[in-house]
Amino acid sequence: MLPFVVPGRVRYNPTMDENPYGSPDPCEPGLGAPSLCEPGPTYAVAVLNDDLHTFAYVIETFITLFGYAPEKCYELAMAIHTQGRAIV
Repeated sequence: MLPFVVPGRVRYNPTMDENPYGSPDPCEPGLGAPSLCEPGPTYAVAVLNDDLHTFAYVIETFITLFGYAPEKCYELAMAIHTQGRAIV
């Protein structure tokens, strides 16, 4: 299953370990980074079916990248398998 990214809207994640300001929250007052605190572009990820990636790999990837519950990941993997693609 191959991911394709479609532009949309995404929000900045203030829990990132790395940021150029050295603080766990760049939206903290006084850091001078208001553009990081505003909503940015989001993405819809289209995943296509293939014969290369296993169900276990796809489910683990969805859990890791998107934070979905394993049950939701399994449902998405089944939809990709049966329909040929899904937006995750």
